[in-house]
Amino acid sequence: MDTNIIGQSIGNVGNAWRDEIARECIRRRLSPLLLTTIGMGLNVLGGILIGAGFAIQTSPNWLHLAAGIIMLLAGALDLLDDMVARLSESVTKFAAFSDSVFDIYSDLAIFAGTLAYFAARDSLGFVIVSAIAFGGVLVMRYTQARAESLLPGRYNAGYMRRPEWIVVVIVSCLLNRLQTGMALIAFFSNLAVFHRIWDTHQTAHNLEHPDEAGHGYGSLSAPAVTRFWRSVIFWTYPRQSWQHDLLSLIMLLILILSVFLVPA
Repeated sequence: MDTNIIGQSIGNVGNAWRDEIARECIRRRLSPLLLTTIGMGLNVLGGILIGAGFAIQTSPNWLHLAAGIIMLLAGALDLLDDMVARLSESVTKFAAFSDSVFDIYSDLAIFAGTLAYFAARDSLGFVIVSAIAFGGVLVMRYTQARAESLLPGRYNAGYMRRPEWIVVVIVSCLLNRLQTGMALIAFFSNLAVFHRIWDTHQTAHNLEHPDEAGHGYGSLSAPAVTRFWRSVIFWTYPRQSWQHDLLSLIMLLILILSVFLVPA
């Protein structure tokens, strides 16, 4: 039974709009590579604006506001390029590879800008937090790629995957609370690394029966409270589940509340 009708419905509406825009891109002969390149360029510009934001002493920080809007456009293009490739039947392994490489350069630009921003403001604490967040994001990608090259199955566990942390950065910029966003990314990205290491460990020790690897999360006969916290700690909930949407809402509320509770 579907327990997240609202989330599924919103997702379906969004997918319909995305697909229609993708078809229009195909009609205008806009290639997936072009969209990917433009998206990377926008993210690089967003990173530059984040770094330059140290010069703005007023609130809101209009450079960070501009960065948030630009990265929002880049995120839309990131969704479009995959769908254009699929609808135009131009999906190739090299295209998937190059898309991942461009994404990494985009990530580098965003975090480089963030590190430069906090360094210019002499905020050593948040330089460290941002570095931890950046490390978590990079190791998340590495653990997935390495595990999938060695073992059967997918290893993309954890909540803070790339679309989630990009949204956190965008909202943080729009609300002028980049420090709160970096703290959230630092925690959840490294927690996701733990999830992926655990999944890899479980599969590696169940190679004869990889489908049973998930049993390592504990007995299904355990008390409901125990099973709930176990599922939260190991984050076994997929996107478009109500649990995923609830955590997304909680993080949005944390970012909004930080406007009133955390100094800019």
